[in-house]
Amino acid sequence: MLFGGGPVRATTCAGLCALNGHLSNIPVISGGAMDIDFAIVHTGIDRTCGKRQSVWARSGYILNQMLAVVYFAMKRFLKTVLFVPVQLLAFMYRAYETLLSTVFNRPFAYQMRGILTSFLDNETRVVRQRSQRDGVELTLHTPNHICAFRQETFSSKEPEMIEWIDKYGDAGVLYDIGANVGLYSLYFAKTQNAHVYSFEPSVFNLKQLAKNISANGLSDSITVVPNPLTAQTGSARFINSDTHEGGALNAFGVNYGHDGTPIHSDVSYNTMGFALDDLLAWGVVAHAPALIKIDVDGIEHLILSGARKTLASDTCRSVYIEVNEDFAEQATQVSQLLQEAGFEFVEKRHADLFEGNQQFGRTFNQIWIKP
Repeated sequence: MLFGGGPVRATTCAGLCALNGHLSNIPVISGGAMDIDFAIVHTGIDRTCGKRQSVWARSGYILNQMLAVVYFAMKRFLKTVLFVPVQLLAFMYRAYETLLSTVFNRPFAYQMRGILTSFLDNETRVVRQRSQRDGVELTLHTPNHICAFRQETFSSKEPEMIEWIDKYGDAGVLYDIGANVGLYSLYFAKTQNAHVYSFEPSVFNLKQLAKNISANGLSDSITVVPNPLTAQTGSARFINSDTHEGGALNAFGVNYGHDGTPIHSDVSYNTMGFALDDLLAWGVVAHAPALIKIDVDGIEHLILSGARKTLASDTCRSVYIEVNEDFAEQATQVSQLLQEAGFEFVEKRHADLFEGNQQFGRTFNQIWIKP
């Protein structure tokens, strides 16, 4: 029972809402200055609370958006400030080089460039990774931010790749198609008693791939194939979307990237591409693969199409392939071609760092095996 002995005010929407749930079971007694028609209050509470809650929800959303904009603006500004000293050093370097060219000559001044580039090119870092057999150390050249990122995320960017090598690596030869700077070619060669064929057509990545193979003493264990693979042997345009060493998102014979949308081109040129079946039939590649890894950012299905005989061979036991599920043509053809060759789908995975990522969140590494 609700008694009144003086003026009463409902001061909060939350209080009214709580009260609203009980009014129907509470008799009302008026007394003194408390003459409240709770029937009117009862009918008006829902409307009032709804409006106020809606206002608060919209205000909260707007506030969150404003804070997000401020946060990213401050982050961008801080990055700009932090890079100012580097930009100043670059400016001073160019000014000093111009001075040396004036006082002496250009060849003398350009020797300074050789000192600087050699310092960056020869920087190496060590990756330590525990395998099923033993601990592994890889020496990797890190001349730029992309190569350094690949070194730092070796264990976390694609942990399923390392697990796949550990589990199926003793089956035989690996074809690393889209080897980039050779991280997984190196790991396989260090942990398995089998040969690796590293397919990497990017002229920007080949330099680092060759250096990393030599730095780890694996020249006898890894064969580099510097041509792209595709559905049919022939000449076509190779598109580099990035000129940085260690970069990716390139294309051969098509004008689309990993998600089937048009790809931006920084550098492009014509080169020879091959169907994998042709390379084996002609004896260009001596060993048939037991394992095939394909990560080429877009034409995975075309490479499989040019490798039907290779895939159907009893020697080939497992395929690890990157598929973008928003690229319907690629996803459908990959599944069809592998099933036709006798493979069964095992799983698809990607690292937590790609979860919810707008660009790569729908890209997964699929593992297929022959039963």
